[in-house]
Amino acid sequence: MALSILEAFTVISITQLSMVVYSRILPENPFLEFLLFSVPQYLVFRYLKYAYLIYTVLFMALLVFPKKRQHAYSKHTCPIDRLRMLIISLVSLAIYSANFKFYDSDRYGKSMEYGLLLMDIGVGSFVYNAGLVSCKMSTRKKLINALKCLVFGAGRQMSIILMGLSVKDAEFGHHLNFFYILAILNLISIFVRLEKNQAFFGCLLIFFHQILLQTFLEDMIFNNQRENMIMMNLEGISYIIPEFGIYLISQEIGKIFIERKNLNRIVKYNIGFIVIFAVSVFKFEISRRIHNIPFSLFVIILNTSQLIACEYLNNEHQLGFFRIAHFASKNMLFMLLFSNLLIPISKSLGIFEADNLIEIGLKTLGYLFIVYFVPYMVNRTYRKSTKSASVK
Repeated sequence: MALSILEAFTVISITQLSMVVYSRILPENPFLEFLLFSVPQYLVFRYLKYAYLIYTVLFMALLVFPKKRQHAYSKHTCPIDRLRMLIISLVSLAIYSANFKFYDSDRYGKSMEYGLLLMDIGVGSFVYNAGLVSCKMSTRKKLINALKCLVFGAGRQMSIILMGLSVKDAEFGHHLNFFYILAILNLISIFVRLEKNQAFFGCLLIFFHQILLQTFLEDMIFNNQRENMIMMNLEGISYIIPEFGIYLISQEIGKIFIERKNLNRIVKYNIGFIVIFAVSVFKFEISRRIHNIPFSLFVIILNTSQLIACEYLNNEHQLGFFRIAHFASKNMLFMLLFSNLLIPISKSLGIFEADNLIEIGLKTLGYLFIVYFVPYMVNRTYRKSTKSASVK
């Protein structure tokens, strides 16, 4: 059963509220931050039909409990960090749930035909977030990012071979994976440098891809016999056009947000995307597999809406510095690869198998603890030790 648009927004948006609760009520502490990021999102994710109760509890907490602690607010408190943390936490949950029988993997995996599943959100959202911060990047930094993606892609491919993992060709093709595609997009962005109208040209690419789908590409993808190298990787190759469109659109949004701090203009852009999306879904059913107009626009609307909410809450409540979110933002691709590698290892060892609801919940949170909190603590300990060594 596919997710509705409202359900997708419900799952991802709960963290916006829980972070306000953390910042206004609880003392600043990385472990508490991890809990408030993870637990409410897991509960909404796991018990979606009772999401209204979880939202109600958090709202009541803001009303009932006094504002005890104002965390240190600074310009370093970046809404983009929180947006990127929202995405990686959601994708990690989706990866976990799609691999264990006690979750409904028909809702949380990747869709191979039409309809929206939870893991579909991550495919375009990582590209959106790459474009969002690209205006700050030099050519050298983009090249380094492309090389990192190639290394992560090779690591992902090696893990599939060595661990004997079953990955459907309908995801990205037989040889390609998400990291390789992101590397290609980073390389393209080095040579295609637009100073203005990035959103306009991004929309053109998305519309052009839709024309290709209507002309021949959709039928070719769904009836692919994979008889040669291009056909074996047709999905991944065809994704480059709409994904670079998403990249360009988010690049302009990032430029407006970072350089001009013009939230009103971003809101107007988002309203325009919502109108086009509303029209497109009457004609086309959303599909990650072919990356059609509704899917690309949904990714853009979801991420832009969350960015707007992050900035609004930041201004309204003067939210403090989120350490876990900042670390996750800087290491999104590592966490994605790490979460992908952790699943087959844990399955082979039977670590995360569970039989009852409490055990399922505890082991899911344990998985998230390993993915986010442990790397953060290792990094913090390492930085402290090297700083102490340099002082001595």
